[in-house]
Amino acid sequence: MSPSLQLSDALSTACTRSIRRAADFFMKRQHADGYWSADLTADSTLESDYILLELWRHAPVNGVWNPPTKARIEKSGALDSGAAAARRRLQYLSAGSFGNQTRA
Repeated sequence: MSPSLQLSDALSTACTRSIRRAADFFMKRQHADGYWSADLTADSTLESDYILLELWRHAPVNGVWNPPTKARIEKSGALDSGAAAARRRLQYLSAGSFGNQTRA
């Protein structure tokens, strides 16, 4: 067998073994009803950026921010204490400015 075929066979075997291990890992953690659950860790700046985008797309009216996605944002907990950066951005934008920029 040529060296390139040996390498190809070894790679194929290693990939197959890795796929089986990954599948076994997930199957052992699957609930009887067919779903998986675990703690989700995320970078809070992603949530903050989404909120900032929504603030730009749907500006507060008379000091009240009520975007169409507000229920989704509240459900995610992004406005809870874990997202202090998002609250700061909300306060800046509700006041009509963000950093040194002013809103028109």
